[in-house]
Amino acid sequence: MNLLTNYPFFFDGPEYVALSRIPILEALHMAHPLAHPVSMGLGRLAYLLLGESVAALSLVSLLFWVGGTMMVASCVERGKRWIVYGICFLLPLPWMVMTNVGVDSVSTALFISGVAILWRERSWSRVGRATALFGLSILNYMGMMAWLAIPVAIIWFDQKLSRRSRAGMVGGVMMSVIMGIGALLAMGLWTNRVGVGLSSMPVAIYHAGVAFMANYTWVSALLVVGFGISWAREGAWKKLIIMGGIVCIYVISLLPWHSGPYGRLGIFMVYPLAYLYARLPRWIVITLIILTLPSWFRVVRAYQETPLPIRQQEMVEESWCRDKQLVFSEIQRPQLSIIYSSAWYAGPSNWEEVAGKIKEGENICISQQALDYPYFQFEGQLPYPLSGKEGSKGFLLTALQSEKLELEKTDLKHPGLTIYRISR
Repeated sequence: MNLLTNYPFFFDGPEYVALSRIPILEALHMAHPLAHPVSMGLGRLAYLLLGESVAALSLVSLLFWVGGTMMVASCVERGKRWIVYGICFLLPLPWMVMTNVGVDSVSTALFISGVAILWRERSWSRVGRATALFGLSILNYMGMMAWLAIPVAIIWFDQKLSRRSRAGMVGGVMMSVIMGIGALLAMGLWTNRVGVGLSSMPVAIYHAGVAFMANYTWVSALLVVGFGISWAREGAWKKLIIMGGIVCIYVISLLPWHSGPYGRLGIFMVYPLAYLYARLPRWIVITLIILTLPSWFRVVRAYQETPLPIRQQEMVEESWCRDKQLVFSEIQRPQLSIIYSSAWYAGPSNWEEVAGKIKEGENICISQQALDYPYFQFEGQLPYPLSGKEGSKGFLLTALQSEKLELEKTDLKHPGLTIYRISR
């Protein structure tokens, strides 16, 4: 079993691999908004030191995830640190994040390191170091600002500090926002393309719940509910408020326009979860970890198979469609556009235009994911948790109801890769 992936599975993975081959300043201005300067700089360093290898960029993710986990483990009792490692390495989403090309492990490791510095002791020197790490984390991904509520709460609830000191330290921590955004402005990388709005909140709440079950398994959901009930019975309202606040931050973290595969922009949630697991007796923790293992094995097994984009290419090349006009989903674009640059990629902003071209064109083949978009999509080797209910019809499938689709090629194991041709 390979620990590190040798293929850029995630949506932006191929772009990060390509940009690691060119000088960092040039790469930053070629990257799509939002750029991730810290991760891209580390990717460039990995390329220069280790050569052109997807596994080299995956190594960056792994090292930062291990480092962040070690910082979290330092915040719990020595005899319970193995629990933190078990949770951070054996839940589905953490495994995908730390072994794939992506930016999430870097952002979260920097942020949680700052939290760990403040965990046991609050002083001006510690606030300064933590703020620098928070600033770097926000520089790498602006969405980390949502999690600043955690270090602010750590400082504000410290009754050993005077009110004046608490206010000053909180102000110091909030300087990380100015540091991160200021650096983006200085590099000419600032963008307001975040797309967060309260109108998205109902969708985000639903997304958060479904993604949580897929990312962290039903075991973790049961854990959170159990602690919530226990604290309510005890009247531990302060703990309940903190738990509710973290849940709200998690939901907010999934509000941006691109919530990532499996809601991975909310990956920071694994650290509060590890803390909850560490509060349980040893035998219960061992039992719960064993119950999470089937989900972990499912993820590991899926990522040992032939990458789905490569299998999609094979199916195209083996079929009548190889030299015809191809139509894929926008989710497939990062992986397939290098091979099929002239294909049409149907997404949220152009699917009507693509539908019009299909109706007027000839010799057209279309993928199942293009027909189903935005439902039943794959990113990496697994389907989005928000795949859509049975009977959900994608934009193109609805628009092309009058067209006759003939099955051209299918894969019984992965029916989502099926290819159809338009028959007239």
